[in-house]
Amino acid sequence: MPQPTAKSSSLTELEQYLRGVPEPESPLNFWKSHDRQFPVLSAIARDCLAVPATGAGVERLFNSARDICHYCRGSLNATTIQDLMLLLCANCFDIEEQTVTGQNPI
Repeated sequence: MPQPTAKSSSLTELEQYLRGVPEPESPLNFWKSHDRQFPVLSAIARDCLAVPATGAGVERLFNSARDICHYCRGSLNATTIQDLMLLLCANCFDIEEQTVTGQNPI
């Protein structure tokens, strides 16, 4: 009897999944609980579900960095740029200043 190839076993896995009755649960929980039954499909689902819904936060950060590191400010050193980015992020997220000793302000 011939050994099943990876392609044929993947197709069998897909056919088995498509014949199944859908369960009303979150996709992440479904694939986590069925990863032994559908190893290839669960790996694909894990890759798809791991993609962030948006990159707006990262884009916003790079736009802020572009504003700070503008070509007119080419003489800024790395420490100054780092300090400016930290200050900008602290202002965006309303991070409160804490004392240097680590004590909580009263």
